[in-house]
Amino acid sequence: MIALTQSDQLDIDAVIAAQEQIDKVDSVNQVVVARLLEKGWPRGLSDEAHHTIWLVIDHAPLTYQLRYLPLVEEQMVKGVISKSDYATLFDRVCMRQGAPQRYGTQTVQRRSAEANAPIYVWPIENPRKLNRLRRSMGLSPIKHYCRKVAKTYGAPCIYDPSLSVEDFE
Repeated sequence: MIALTQSDQLDIDAVIAAQEQIDKVDSVNQVVVARLLEKGWPRGLSDEAHHTIWLVIDHAPLTYQLRYLPLVEEQMVKGVISKSDYATLFDRVCMRQGAPQRYGTQTVQRRSAEANAPIYVWPIENPRKLNRLRRSMGLSPIKHYCRKVAKTYGAPCIYDPSLSVEDFE
């Protein structure tokens, strides 16, 4: 999606059509996963299947994420879901609720006419503990994460521990 919107030959209709298709697939997947999880997290699935369930939850609306976050945490404690996946979902829920994140997995790019506008790490609830918390969840130090984000999206990634949620309103 990002590549489509940044291309010199922007076709907004193609971007909208692609997003509509993604939304349809996500909606169907959410119904399937909700039925699957009615009686708790299924046992005996492959690692890939467990990760796919997590992906559906991670890409769902906030209400869906909130419903299943405790179940994902339970599966993380059991070793079924990776710590890094749990951290990503936890941070995404915090960000979507307008709260600081814990593990520094979420970024935001302010709207700008600038082609390579900076990407910011969403504010952190306790910056002094960030790298320790990241390490405990199997995540790389924030400096390395920012380098990866910058390389992936072709825009600078900035982690500024002094930023607050209000700076992004």
